[in-house]
Amino acid sequence: MGLGLTFDKVEPTHTIDAMAKKTTTIEDLAGMVERGFTNTASAAELRALQAQVVALGEQTATKEDLATTREELHSAIGSLSSEMKDEFGKFRRELAYGPELDELRERIKKLERKVGIA
Repeated sequence: MGLGLTFDKVEPTHTIDAMAKKTTTIEDLAGMVERGFTNTASAAELRALQAQVVALGEQTATKEDLATTREELHSAIGSLSSEMKDEFGKFRRELAYGPELDELRERIKKLERKVGIA
């Protein structure tokens, strides 16, 4: 009642053949384990990495942080824009009335000289 499978015709590969002939000793096993732990991080290294991740998390902005910053920037820009419009209006008025004011100042100086004040 077998399946009719025979393994006597299967040729072993070099790896399987070499492994079958070699006996692993306790020293071999210890060396394998040691090599495995050589590339494993120590507890101190993991704590240092964890501290770096925490510090990075503190420096990273969330979507809410960015939205708040954006609103603050829009508010500040709006305020500056309003102030600039006011200052520009003053400057424009001074510029527009500048020649007239200069003429009036000259007239006052002439009058003061005639009256003897200046």
